[in-house]
Amino acid sequence: NVSNPPGEITDEMWNAIKHSYESGGRVRIEVDGEEDLAALPAICLAPDGTSVLYGLPSEGIVFVKVGDYERNKVLSFLKKMEE
Repeated sequence: NVSNPPGEITDEMWNAIKHSYESGGRVRIEVDGEEDLAALPAICLAPDGTSVLYGLPSEGIVFVKVGDYERNKVLSFLKKMEE
């Protein structure tokens, strides 16, 4: 379990996602709070070619095949969030 308040991405969330990729197996991360932004670290930390799926209200499911372009787009967005 990881704690993550709405509108934030905690270090705990980043670490859980990182360790899930490193494990090489199936992992379930249970979030106490909100997972609304969890797709961002999931895309940033994903190996090239990884498929990341997440829900987007009023849109449905979003599918991202991760590569440098997608990763850089997310990193740019995260930098804007910090400003």
